[in-house]
Amino acid sequence: MVDRQRLASLSVLVVAIIVFLAHIGSFVPADAATVGLTDRIFCATGSRLMTAEQSTFMIDLHQIGMMLRYAEKKTDKHSCNTLN
Repeated sequence: MVDRQRLASLSVLVVAIIVFLAHIGSFVPADAATVGLTDRIFCATGSRLMTAEQSTFMIDLHQIGMMLRYAEKKTDKHSCNTLN
């Protein structure tokens, strides 16, 4: 069974992918779609530098900090869940 937090996270990921596809003029899985302009899509990939002398928590904080630093008035869904 999928818990609600993982399902919400997956839904945000799917929406981000659809927005990206629409912006590059690719197929969007819908009969019709109105997608507003976006200038950034942030993704916390979970990749870790093995040589970094930082904890996983500090790396996650850095990623969230970068997302917040470049956020604007219309930015949505930042920091909606913790990284795995």
